[in-house]
Amino acid sequence: MTSTWQTLRTAVSCCVLGLSLSQLCGCVIGNDSDPPVLAVDLYWDTDHYSDRTCKSAKVATMDFRLLDARQNVVEERQGVDCENGFEFTHADLGVYVLEVTGYDSDSSPTWSASCDLYLDRFDRLFRCDVDKTAP
Repeated sequence: MTSTWQTLRTAVSCCVLGLSLSQLCGCVIGNDSDPPVLAVDLYWDTDHYSDRTCKSAKVATMDFRLLDARQNVVEERQGVDCENGFEFTHADLGVYVLEVTGYDSDSSPTWSASCDLYLDRFDRLFRCDVDKTAP
């Protein structure tokens, strides 16, 4: 059985080792007294030197879907202003996939991602890299 200290140390190590690892393990960001939150930071992968935000990627609007392990839609939004992250506060414990599509100012779909996530009894923060799909 893992002690609380070992769990915390593992979570902090995950976060410290780099956000790229958070795709695999998630980072614990809260405590055990509130319902867990599934948080996702989107990195619009423009290049290694930009801030990787909606603005730097020239993403105007986006669609996203959060699907559970059975492919049921948990949350979905279309045509919303671009965001650099989400907090899903009403997700049940389990495995999820976040699908993201970003659109430029001409409403052309030029960015996309599909990121695997999970939520257990602690809050989780994941990194989701969104890649350019069209010139």
